[in-house]
Amino acid sequence: VRSSAASDVYKRRDDAGALLSPVTGSLAAWAAEDGATVAAGQTVAVLEAMKTETPVTAPAAGILRREALAPGAGVARGQRLARIES
Repeated sequence: VRSSAASDVYKRRDDAGALLSPVTGSLAAWAAEDGATVAAGQTVAVLEAMKTETPVTAPAAGILRREALAPGAGVARGQRLARIES
């Protein structure tokens, strides 16, 4: 089952460009490689919570810098997954 709602990325004022987990769950997969150029709205990761997949999308175009998280890793709501550098 895949969530149809776009992921809601919670931003902190002190961390511009951060992609934060919108749910508590696990990292199902990275959809873009570290260092890849991504477009605004492009899915960069997929999270899973209670058998529902939630895509995490880039809010702006830039270079993806992923955190050291492997697929299957647990993530908390609000945890930084990656950042987008312009």
